[in-house]
Amino acid sequence: MIFGLIAAVGWGLTDFFAASAGRRVGSIATVILGQVMSWTFITAVLVISGTTIQPLRAIVWLVLLNGAFTATSYFTHFRALELGPVAVVSPIGAAYAVVGVALTVIFIHERPSELELIGVAVTIAGVMLVSTDIRALRAGIKGHAPGLPWALASMVGFGVAAFLLAIASRHAGWVAGMWGSRMAQLLFYLPVGVSLTVTTIIWGLLLNPDSGLVNGLLTRLGLPAQPFFQDPSQALLSLILLVTWKGVAYWMLILLAGLQGIPRSLYEAADVDGPGLAAQRIGPWH
Repeated sequence: MIFGLIAAVGWGLTDFFAASAGRRVGSIATVILGQVMSWTFITAVLVISGTTIQPLRAIVWLVLLNGAFTATSYFTHFRALELGPVAVVSPIGAAYAVVGVALTVIFIHERPSELELIGVAVTIAGVMLVSTDIRALRAGIKGHAPGLPWALASMVGFGVAAFLLAIASRHAGWVAGMWGSRMAQLLFYLPVGVSLTVTTIIWGLLLNPDSGLVNGLLTRLGLPAQPFFQDPSQALLSLILLVTWKGVAYWMLILLAGLQGIPRSLYEAADVDGPGLAAQRIGPWH
């Protein structure tokens, strides 16, 4: 319970600072800078505690999946905070624990007692209430809240990510699990903020067969080192990995720019004409 309360306070402070930073430098820059700082901190904890990452070897796919969900969720959450109103998007994001609990019951078959479920409900409701203003929340829900769909997406994404992280932590411990999650997130974030030239240099260093970080991680995981670009059978695959990693960010920005370029008047007209939120965000309307 104490750790949960500390996490709730941390969540609230993160929302406040993220909203302030996002409106100054944009949601993408806020996400990248925040995650780099987070990865640096958890790496320091990993080194100081002497925790091994070898247990992650058996669940690499799970860590990467967690990183994908978490990276997407942070982006959508910070985007929601940037668009606002914070009084609406913050409590919705704080309700992600509902998704995590539901997934735990469905897939891990945990059966919380009635008292535990009441405790979960009270805690989530409390976090939601203290992170908003009731009047502003009602006004935001009744009116057009630009950040609402992004907040809903982040709530679901964070719930799935928390569920996956819980499974990873059971296998590898919370420090190694958290480090793997942050490392996977950086793999998804960095393409947004670096040029192709820098990407080439970074991957050249990462895939260096003698002193590269990738082979260092493979060795710690008990796997053999790989030649990558120096082996004809692996060079093409390594190049495809590099270009794909960089290209995903480019197309994400193109799609995001298209969404942001939709005039506000169209959404206002849709509110008057009657299409629901899903129809506005997913399907065309006339």
